[in-house]
Parts: sequence; structure tokens; C-alpha cells
Amino acid sequence: MAREFKLGLANQIKSYLDSEEMHYSFDAENGIFRFGMTLSHGGLLGHVDIRIVVKKDAFQVQVISPLNAPEDTREQVAIFLTYVNYRQNAGDFEMDFSDGEIMYKIDQYCADQIPTADIIERAIFVPCSVYDNYADPLIEVMLGKKTGREAGQKSTSD
Repeated sequence: MAREFKLGLANQIKSYLDSEEMHYSFDAENGIFRFGMTLSHGGLLGHVDIRIVVKKDAFQVQVISPLNAPEDTREQVAIFLTYVNYRQNAGDFEMDFSDGEIMYKIDQYCADQIPTADIIERAIFVPCSVYDNYADPLIEVMLGKKTGREAGQKSTSD
């Protein structure tokens, strides 16, 4: 069954992505854009998958890690993400405990207005920047080199 979403909002996002010459796919039945982006960080988290989910009065940008947290470190990753989330002004990290998928998501409420290109750009690049900032400590926790508390305290005190 198809999800309801605002077509004008989807068209504005499409226009922005086209103007930036981004290569994406669009699920017209559910209002979901998908594309990848290279981060400035490089390394294991040098590339992320991005979904933009268009809704009736908002859109949500989901930036998804290419690496899932291993089952034996998921609890420590959750602790780390809790430390990091406490400092976030917009958006937050989530982890699916069933498979270890990690994403950062941000919602942009639009009501009856169509967002400008600047608003769409910010909604895409803020989560990417957050991933860049926390990639190294996240990987350390995922690999069991640091506890979630150690990495979280260090990351949020810098």
C-alpha cells in the first residue's frame, strides 16, 4: 500500500537534487528519494546512504552508515550514541538492535510551505557533518577498542 505524501514537497526536493546533479532514485509510490554521498572523513565511514522520506507536512532525511554494529558491541554503541545524542540540536542517531543498522535522522517540518533549496541542503548536510564528526569514535566502539562511555565522554567533551 502506498504512503501519502505531499507531491509539491517531493517536486521541490527533486528540483534541488537535480540542480546539484545528484544521482538518485525516487520511489514515486512512497515518496522516498535514495542516493549516496561521500563524506570528507573517508575511511570506513567514507560513504553513507541517504534516504529522504517525504511526508504530508514534513520530510525526513535519514543518513545510514554502511557498517552495522556487530551484535557483541551493540550495547556499547547504544551507550555511545546516547552520549552523542544528548549534545545534538537537530536530529539524532538511532540504532536498530535487531541488525545493528545505525542512522542519523533529522525532520524538517514544512506545514503548508515549500522549503527553499537552502533548507533542503541544510537538512541533508547537517546529518552528514554529524557522521563526519563522530565516525572515528563510533568505529572504535564498534570494533571493541573503546567502551561507549569512554568514547562518548571524550567525544562530547571536545
